[in-house]
Amino acid sequence: MNILAFDCALGRGSVAVSVDGHCASEVIESEPRAMAERLLPMIETALGEAGIGYAELDRIGATIGPGTFTGLRIGVAAARGLALATGLPCIGVTSLEALAQTACDQVSEGEAIVAAHDARRGQIYLQPFARSGTTVVARAEARAVDPETAMQSVAGLTGIAVGSAAGMVTAGDEARVTAKPDMVHIAPMAVATLAAAKPPTGQPIKPLYLRQPDAKLPSARVMS
Repeated sequence: MNILAFDCALGRGSVAVSVDGHCASEVIESEPRAMAERLLPMIETALGEAGIGYAELDRIGATIGPGTFTGLRIGVAAARGLALATGLPCIGVTSLEALAQTACDQVSEGEAIVAAHDARRGQIYLQPFARSGTTVVARAEARAVDPETAMQSVAGLTGIAVGSAAGMVTAGDEARVTAKPDMVHIAPMAVATLAAAKPPTGQPIKPLYLRQPDAKLPSARVMS
């Protein structure tokens, strides 16, 4: 199966082309403000390096959030546009499961991988997973929670925590989950691996928002 996968949900952009489960190419952009202009050229570069055209792809995989609102809009819009133009099925992958998948080989079968991303405003995007074979399965729903609730949520789990808030959720005295502070980015191939494992829904992907945007429209002025 040939898969084009990309992510720009958590502050950086990445694209991978997977051929039968192996990475044929990957392109990474670390400047989030460049993603609106860079994502489609990155996709073209990755396809060119892999020697694959759109006609040879079987599906598209893209992260749908949670994450930055701008990054999600860019990624989801690109994925939906490419799916419409090519007729390819598009598989949505959450950024938290992609974070967990990035660390799948760091734990044993059944052990926990807690994906924890700093959502700012005193909140953490949190979701626990467990390794099942070569992929991860969710142990609970994704939530936006405060640090204390996050620590309580992982109490009793044994495994690792990944993401920009990994240290926050493992700060408790009873923590049996070890933070992996170097694992804060989604591996490009993690999105492709998860996209390969999910059945197409036949519906356009939609962004996953766990809270309202930081920026709000000004209130309407009341004329006296």
